[in-house]
Amino acid sequence: MEQLKALSMLPRSLRANDTSQLPDQLFKAELEENPADTLQRIRDLYAAESRGECDGLYLSMTLLHLEWALEFPQELAVGVWSTLMKHGLAEMYIGAVLAEDFFTHYKASATTIVRGLANLADGCLEMKDIESAKFMLSRCSEVFETIWEHRHALKHADTDPNESAFAYIVFHFSNAHHVIRGYTAGPDTYIPHVALYCWMHLPIQDNRDHALRGMRFVSDPKRTSSKQTLSGFTQTVVIDTLGGDAVLSRFEQHLETITNDKPADAIEVLGVMSCLVKHPAMYKTFQSRDTFRRIVEYLNRRIRSGTELVALEIEKRWTEWELSLPHFELVTEDLSNALTNKDMSHVTLRGEDAVMFLARGAEWVSRRVTREKHHQIEYALRIYGFWATAPEWRAVFPRRLVDGLIRGTRQEWLPTLDALRAGAYRIHRPGESYSNLVAAWTTFGTTLGLDEGKERKRLENEKRKLCSYQSCRFSRAVPEVAPMICKGCGDAWYCGRDCQRGDWKVHKQACGKRLK
Repeated sequence: MEQLKALSMLPRSLRANDTSQLPDQLFKAELEENPADTLQRIRDLYAAESRGECDGLYLSMTLLHLEWALEFPQELAVGVWSTLMKHGLAEMYIGAVLAEDFFTHYKASATTIVRGLANLADGCLEMKDIESAKFMLSRCSEVFETIWEHRHALKHADTDPNESAFAYIVFHFSNAHHVIRGYTAGPDTYIPHVALYCWMHLPIQDNRDHALRGMRFVSDPKRTSSKQTLSGFTQTVVIDTLGGDAVLSRFEQHLETITNDKPADAIEVLGVMSCLVKHPAMYKTFQSRDTFRRIVEYLNRRIRSGTELVALEIEKRWTEWELSLPHFELVTEDLSNALTNKDMSHVTLRGEDAVMFLARGAEWVSRRVTREKHHQIEYALRIYGFWATAPEWRAVFPRRLVDGLIRGTRQEWLPTLDALRAGAYRIHRPGESYSNLVAAWTTFGTTLGLDEGKERKRLENEKRKLCSYQSCRFSRAVPEVAPMICKGCGDAWYCGRDCQRGDWKVHKQACGKRLK
């Protein structure tokens, strides 16, 4: 009964039945007045609740206020943080997660405990408490292995529709590991296991892939034997456990749900996937799906946002294209091997996707990105043009692939050429590599039989049939209902008012009249 006496010592607000009447400032005041006693009362409350001597609501409420207090450790009174850590707060949290009945008996408090532990990892860095951080990292493999073993319970324990508590702990422990140890957390910590599962199955706020911070070992040059480690992880965790097809399906879904009006990007997920698909078995799955097509569609949406991008945003979107490049290189290498072996039966690449991918890269180059990939684009243009037209390859190269290359080129060649020429004007004195890229793109179109004069005339005629708002899906495909002409200038066409308003930031420079 001693524990019940301790329970009665809790502030009255913490013994109320309505959690909305629990001001966290009262708990914070108690915590700052005597942190050691408060921590001991929480331990006593744990013991009483486990024996069924009190309602679990008391424990849940207390842990919730503790989580909130730990979120901003520098706002606590001087000495509170060090006292809590000295009296075993980290051990208490870790012990709770490692308990056999954590995901069953403490289901209501599980996410609160996990967030509290995550706040501790983050707080150690904020408070420059290196010793406590090292202690927590020494136990992180136990914590994350336990979470991984109970992964099927996570969806039931974590019901927050905005952000997963388990993704939250992955993010902060990954960050602490990198800061304290100087390299990313590998599979030995089980952080990547939980990271990938969270990304696949738990809520992601605004499509920000924070959980994948725990997967950064895949491209960390500071990790020894990284290729062997990555191969083993891909086989055992991705392919054998989570399922390669399921992972790629989630990847495609993630790309489709990112929109230009959300503060999210695909940098993290593209970086991870570009490494995972290098595994032979994973690449076979990649071949059997439309994954590369989904990547190209995503890149198309990003460049056709209809907004004026600042330099930092241009760099981010260029980085997305760079991280997509390994996917393109894989499908190109596969196509090359198929041509050499004269067996194209397994090739699923669409010609228009290859052209659109190269066009997106060339357009970003025209916007003065700082990291050059001119030669990769230039080489790909030459090799694809050669494959499509050289007599020795025409008998092997599938007709559908040639037709796709021609369709894609007719769609992308002139707009991209104009973008490159406009970019050369903005740059004023473009270097040799830029000039070579312009020449390569020009040659690519003529190699596939296009004439610039005829293409300009054709596009001018088609222009009236398409929506002028580049983010609209009917900017490249003829809609069922003819678009309406802009009454301001008579030189733009829109599906409706929404498209006209969406394009205004760009169109106003040419139109010169305000929307009513």
